[in-house]
Amino acid sequence: MNKLKKTIIILIIVLIIMLISIIAISMYKNSVGTDENSKFADEEFEKQISYENNENIEKVKNANKYYTVSSLVERYMSYIVDIDSEDEEIRDLVIEAIDDILDDEYKKEFNITKDSIKQKYKDYGEEEVVVVDDIYVTEKSASINVFLIYGRRTIDEKDFKLMIKMDSLNNRFSVFPEEYMKKYEYSHNSSGEDIDIDVEEIQEKDFNKFVFENISDERMAVQYFNEFKRNFLSGATKAYGALNEEYRKERFGSFENFKEFVEKEQEYISRIEINGYLVENKNNEKKYICKDQNGNLYIFKELAIEEYEVTLDTYTLEDEEMVAKYNSLDEQGKVMANVSVWIQMLNNRDYKAAYNVLDETFRNDNFGSLEKFEEYAKKIYSDFYKIEYTNFSYEGKTFIQKVNLTDITEKEDFVIGNTIIMQLKEGTDFVMSFNIIRHSR
Repeated sequence: MNKLKKTIIILIIVLIIMLISIIAISMYKNSVGTDENSKFADEEFEKQISYENNENIEKVKNANKYYTVSSLVERYMSYIVDIDSEDEEIRDLVIEAIDDILDDEYKKEFNITKDSIKQKYKDYGEEEVVVVDDIYVTEKSASINVFLIYGRRTIDEKDFKLMIKMDSLNNRFSVFPEEYMKKYEYSHNSSGEDIDIDVEEIQEKDFNKFVFENISDERMAVQYFNEFKRNFLSGATKAYGALNEEYRKERFGSFENFKEFVEKEQEYISRIEINGYLVENKNNEKKYICKDQNGNLYIFKELAIEEYEVTLDTYTLEDEEMVAKYNSLDEQGKVMANVSVWIQMLNNRDYKAAYNVLDETFRNDNFGSLEKFEEYAKKIYSDFYKIEYTNFSYEGKTFIQKVNLTDITEKEDFVIGNTIIMQLKEGTDFVMSFNIIRHSR
């Protein structure tokens, strides 16, 4: 019996030792990893530390970066214009600020000291402002980016160039003026590898810190809309250049026609304000669809930050999605969609398009020419309208849609009733006529 007890005790001790060994081995494996797990961990570690710089020089596509860099240019210029201040304390402060933000490599290369800074910037006037036109970037490391800025000095319209080194890890920056770029022939046409800039972190100084801008879609939409409006009113050349090439050819035909349109509609254009917007992101393509107080659209397809092409309606150029949506409608839905398009044409002052969809016999009998139709439309449909659809009927393939048009701009209700007679053609094409109204408001 004693022998059996001893045997049982020995077995229990052996089992305990084995269990302790298994636990110890398991803990060891978990701490250092098996060969297989170690390999996996190494691969994951490599993924974490392996950052491939994009050393190509490309236009900045991130709005936050673009406007952060723009704000640093403004800051740099604000110091420069105060360098001749009558207040000695301000002069000393801005010289210290400029000295802090000029890159150490640049200062060493061009022997720039605090004593020489004032002489260096003597050609800049008190009202000097720089307009930034383009910003390019090359990534030198995970945290160091170099930006090449191109713009114009507003006083004399001379070209302005600048390079900014940004340390995004520490939120610090430094400036390389144009003479540094010229010496080494750095430009957006260089390769990123050619731009030989120290990639060490930027040392902290009193004036070289920054905070990233946070740019909302609303700000971008408002900015694009207001800029396009300004271009509309400043001779039309810039506005015409911003239009999508195919769109401007289809809608206006030539710059002369576009200029004539702008001149005729100056009063209307001068009053437009953004009243709403939406953002569409599809297939790496971003669009800001803005609407003015009259319901007219301004569609900005963003090519890069501060670079876009514009269309002014959704009917001149058709896309596959719009055609598919139209084809999914029943006959009444298609008629209503086409009436909406025709009112858009009137609201857009696109009288040529509105005239061209009229039945040929109807337009010849009632107007005879585009000029007479335009005269009629301006007299009867002088404002901007939204549509209320009322009775719908049809006789064979001829559809009759009654509508009430309400003036969007009128404080008191004003309604024009009309009957649209329409035939649907191939694809999204249609022809129509309507009741002629012989009196104006």
